[in-house]
Amino acid sequence: MNTLFSLVYGQAALCAALIALAYAALALHGVLRRAAHKPAPWVHVALIVTAAMHTALLAATVWMPHASGGTALNLGFAQALSLATCVGVWLFIIESRWVAIDSLRPLALSLPCAAVVLAAWINPKPVLLSSGAALHVLVAIAAHGVALLACGHGILLLALNRVLKNGATTGWTLALAQQCPPLVVLERLLLRLSVWVAAMLALTVGLGMWGGHMRLDHKTSLTLVSLLAWLAVAWGYKQRSWRGAKLAMAVFVATGLLLLAYIGSRFVLQALLQR
Repeated sequence: MNTLFSLVYGQAALCAALIALAYAALALHGVLRRAAHKPAPWVHVALIVTAAMHTALLAATVWMPHASGGTALNLGFAQALSLATCVGVWLFIIESRWVAIDSLRPLALSLPCAAVVLAAWINPKPVLLSSGAALHVLVAIAAHGVALLACGHGILLLALNRVLKNGATTGWTLALAQQCPPLVVLERLLLRLSVWVAAMLALTVGLGMWGGHMRLDHKTSLTLVSLLAWLAVAWGYKQRSWRGAKLAMAVFVATGLLLLAYIGSRFVLQALLQR
């Protein structure tokens, strides 16, 4: 296994290019075959293989055991985005086995395609962390992946809501809506994802407080605000009957706050301020 990871690490740029091409091809296939309600079996297999390659690349290039007993994380904004999108792809694969969300495939794969390339191009200096601190960071990044998938569901929800309310007969909204699950099912899926994000953020905060890894800075503040926003999404659905566009917009706001907490702040520091 170590030999495999060493091989992947040594050929990281080539592996990233192959993964990006596979994501792009599967996304393009989803656009061209939009009329199909159920993808061919080979598409699901190809997506699993590509996601497994993406996972292996992240394992070989992000998580680096250190001789001191800690963990060196090679985790700038590009690597964090790549990890978050990989989590989102795996959730998409699992969910698509039970719910007809294949219309989300072009959107779900376009971001990881770009993230893989960015992660191979922008390589930050590894940061030495304890195992607890590394787990705290990785759970937080995984929550980003669930949030990004929730955003994709929000876009489907907007398209379906527009078709049902305005009676659209042409355009991209109708093309998406024709492959969507029923509106009630889509809203429940969005609620479930929102609860998962909130739970993962609560775990992130708990791990940070338990291990003493959290400081009162902008990342902690934005994480807490984002946690409240995701809880508000679930509360609004259950108690205030948020549906359709209102529910989708609440998810977009909560996701934006979460992205600013880590990936956005790392982007500003690393890409704009060169730190």
